[in-house]
Amino acid sequence: MLAKELISGEIQPLQVSDKAVSALHWMDEFRIGLLPVVDGELYVGLVSEEAIFNHGKFDEPISQVPLAIIGTSVHQNQHVFDVIRNAALLKLSIVPVVDSEGNYLGVITRQAMIGYMGQLIAVENPGGIVVLEVAKNNYSLAEIARIAEADEAHILSANAITMPDSSLIEVTIKLDRLNIQQVIQSLERHGYRTKASFFEKDSTDELQDRYNSLMNFLNI
Repeated sequence: MLAKELISGEIQPLQVSDKAVSALHWMDEFRIGLLPVVDGELYVGLVSEEAIFNHGKFDEPISQVPLAIIGTSVHQNQHVFDVIRNAALLKLSIVPVVDSEGNYLGVITRQAMIGYMGQLIAVENPGGIVVLEVAKNNYSLAEIARIAEADEAHILSANAITMPDSSLIEVTIKLDRLNIQQVIQSLERHGYRTKASFFEKDSTDELQDRYNSLMNFLNI
């Protein structure tokens, strides 16, 4: 999915001529601590609530307040993973999206990013979850999928995380079956170590409930 597909039009940008006090008003209205700033249609940066209060001159235009510019925006055709990386590295609640000329197109909100990640990990699909520890030089998702499919299970989502100071990686797979004990046994027969597993329906429901609660919280 590309950045332009997650753009939200709900949050309107500030013009450089808008007063700082107006920015604070809109931040309160949208319940966020950052707003995009444009000069006409050209994106110039993000202004934060903290920067405005530190500046202390609320009747001055936004152009007088220090803005965060470098690396805060993404191009409309960048992958959503780039958006999420920007948000994580820079601790952003919104990520501005621009076109090839640097014109502002909109923002991607944290809610939209989490919603996309929910789709990516198939959170709404019932199924069991297996967490494996695998040596880096032995990791093959194709082999794990083949073992699961031999037991008539299919991988809905997969994620691999490199463990710090270790030759192991942690692989989390979600399968399209609730009862995955047979798959776990097959994986272990092939030398895979199961770090954790969740295969009761209650566990799947709990995961969905937690995801829904998070989305409701972010929409408050």
